[in-house]
Amino acid sequence: MIEEGKLQQYVKNSPAQVNTLENTLDLREIRVSHARVNTTSRKAQENATRLKLRHINDWRVSNKVDYASLIGTETLEEGKNEISFSNADLSGVYQPHNDAIVILALNGMYKVRRVLVDTGSSISVIFSGAYSSMNLTERQVEAYDNPIIGFSGETMTAIGRINLPTMVGGRTVMQYFSLLDCRAPYNAILGRDWIHAMEAVTSTVHQCLKFITPAGVMKCFPTSYQGRGKEGPPTIEELVEVQIGDQKEQTTFIEAELSLGESESLITLLKNNKDVFAWSLRDMPGIDPDIACHRLNISEGFKPVRQKPRKMAPERKAKVAEEIDRMLEARIIRPFKYPEWLANIVAVPKKNGKIRVCIDFTNLNEA
Repeated sequence: MIEEGKLQQYVKNSPAQVNTLENTLDLREIRVSHARVNTTSRKAQENATRLKLRHINDWRVSNKVDYASLIGTETLEEGKNEISFSNADLSGVYQPHNDAIVILALNGMYKVRRVLVDTGSSISVIFSGAYSSMNLTERQVEAYDNPIIGFSGETMTAIGRINLPTMVGGRTVMQYFSLLDCRAPYNAILGRDWIHAMEAVTSTVHQCLKFITPAGVMKCFPTSYQGRGKEGPPTIEELVEVQIGDQKEQTTFIEAELSLGESESLITLLKNNKDVFAWSLRDMPGIDPDIACHRLNISEGFKPVRQKPRKMAPERKAKVAEEIDRMLEARIIRPFKYPEWLANIVAVPKKNGKIRVCIDFTNLNEA
């Protein structure tokens, strides 16, 4: 209409203003843009997200889905409005460790285990082993051809991406996952995009992540640490200790959620077969050599190797001596002099603070 001259009374024809406009504005040049153009308005996207979340919530309510029984790996710090980590969060975490945070999450209608929370990943990913089990339709998968660059610089192309409601700790967000057709030790990766959407803070040292809710601070931790703060092995199911032997210390654990009949029959079965349990090293006398016998198959002419004695830290040396005394007392090992072959002891620390006594068979394996 301006070009046709119908709104000339509202237009100022000032050549000086037009010529100096570029000089007065601080224009910034965009050289590269990796963003995809999305024709959907932000308001339409928000409305679609709310609708999806409402449908998912209605489905879970109508089907009486219990969040605690599905996840069961979070605790609420009531009344807190600030996120902090302390020594109390280390309860049940075996030290030292270099473990990543691997949690259980609800992705859509599926309970997905072995989900890695990775602050080093800019996107969230579902691997082929997981999405092939989800029976996703082609209509759900969107085209996505942006390259994905790995840690060592290798480039992969996703099959597509899917927008799934993802719930952790009772909070649900709509999350885009790239679908990768490759094998991985995890079913999915939750990257920084999910962490920021959840407004969560992670701590691999304390093996948990936290975010603020109206009721307080929600703390989520891996399923392997669900038994933290309790004596006994950490496990997903709640366990109860039962005595199956004649001695008080001859006990084992069974699931607490078993029915009365199932638990009684299981305890009876364990008591009838208590001789297969090893309560101490003395209960493992070994195997008759007539049944099985191990022999070192050393190549003829291979020169025996005497490893030089290695120094060991005093505290670790004491633990090794204690373990060797236990095995000597149980007659699992016996003193013997090897004038030709000599291999050092290797103390491998366990997560529970104890050590595993191993032998350095590097040279012997070469023979």
